[in-house]
Amino acid sequence: MNGIGSAAMGIGGRGLTTVAGSLGRTGFDRPDARRRGMSGGRVPPNGLILWCMGTANGPGGQTVGGPAGAISVWRDISGKQNHMKQATGAKRPSVNVNAQNGKNSITLSEAEFLVCDSASAFDFGAGTFDIYMIFDYPAGAGTKTFFSNAAALNQTGFAMTRLANETIKVRTYNSSGKASAATADLSGKGYIFTRFHRASNNATSIAYDAADGTAATKAISGGSDQDVSGGAFSIGALNGGVGGAGMHAAEILVYNRDLPAAQSAKVKSYLSDKYGLAL
Repeated sequence: MNGIGSAAMGIGGRGLTTVAGSLGRTGFDRPDARRRGMSGGRVPPNGLILWCMGTANGPGGQTVGGPAGAISVWRDISGKQNHMKQATGAKRPSVNVNAQNGKNSITLSEAEFLVCDSASAFDFGAGTFDIYMIFDYPAGAGTKTFFSNAAALNQTGFAMTRLANETIKVRTYNSSGKASAATADLSGKGYIFTRFHRASNNATSIAYDAADGTAATKAISGGSDQDVSGGAFSIGALNGGVGGAGMHAAEILVYNRDLPAAQSAKVKSYLSDKYGLAL
């Protein structure tokens, strides 16, 4: 056997098979599992609870619907079955083919969003988490949400938002809100890398990096160890569909732990290489 065979993850003589299809022996898109016969893996699998991408290797589809029409499911290939879904036709996003470096992205207008069935998978409590995303967003108006596990910004949970001046902030909320300083205006930078994470020492921040060299880290100052056990995780808006940001999401990975520096660097390198960003 040249790869992994697993009843839980699907059986593949030449690679890993998930709901997204056979990911094959080669390419970027699979967890780091060299010890079990997979060569070239780059993404740490421990603690990975969501992994969605616009383009997946192999014959399997990454979405239900698209690329010609709207999509009802953006499949999670983490193995946790936390698929991102939309039951209402008018609120379904679409596939943007060959959006960046030959890879697809998911286009969500301000009226479109996806939400996970699980109401508890992203309840990190007062513990750590780590969220990575490659995305692009056009200019817009008002405070809008890229992703969250809450129905409102003044409800318990976490969120990454776009402000009226096109900067980005991350925030946690439980009885009161704690927000980071704002990033630079990233709306004209093309596809960008962000990392929103909370470390065990109560340090919560957003790190961002764009292909033109615009990069920094903005931290939440104090109090970010709040319990952020909100509700279902959503992409494109708050989890009830309010405050849609308008965005093109190429890939997102969510961990229920804070990755140490070496592992975080692996994820960033993987995403940078895949989307041709040279970060």
